[in-house]
Amino acid sequence: MDVPLLVFRALKSLSKIRAESSIKAGFRFEDHMKVMLEKYGLPIKRKELELPSFTGQKHQFDITIPDGNLYWTIECKREQQVEKAQAYAFVAKILDHALGVKLFHSNCELRGIFVSQTRLKETIRKYLLCFGVLPMDPNLPPIEYLLERTGTKSLRDELKMLKSQLSLSLPSLLEEKEYAIKIDGLLKHWERLCEIVISNGEA
Repeated sequence: MDVPLLVFRALKSLSKIRAESSIKAGFRFEDHMKVMLEKYGLPIKRKELELPSFTGQKHQFDITIPDGNLYWTIECKREQQVEKAQAYAFVAKILDHALGVKLFHSNCELRGIFVSQTRLKETIRKYLLCFGVLPMDPNLPPIEYLLERTGTKSLRDELKMLKSQLSLSLPSLLEEKEYAIKIDGLLKHWERLCEIVISNGEA
């Protein structure tokens, strides 16, 4: 399941809807995302995550997608400007479950996607990546989307290498002691490749 790619397609489809017609007051971003992802055939869940947590609490996410032993948790934000506290709260819920999974030796992994209709601040992008959460906005498509849009071998090789470096999930990521210090360089590389693919008219 290419979850990041399908989430970005759903985000792009909402942009088209907004450009073509006004959205009714009270329309919920996550409702649109859920409907679109279900159309793509993904097994969507919107209830408390049935995994152990460190605190003993259960947390609900906007969208959860089970993918074998991997659980994708998705946060959807429509705000004109996303605040750091919203990213902190999302990561805290994932971490609570990741620590619970580690504590109880559950054979599960978690990955997050924080998707925003507006450009995320650089500091928020970096913070999310430190915990294996993929930041996603109209200006930062996932690597899977960039791979789909370019046929240039050198670019594809760079993108595949970057994807492998960013494909860490929790709680396994907690064992990667030097991962966080690499984030600044990895994010800049991702942003640069986005600009190249877009400037080449491929995205």
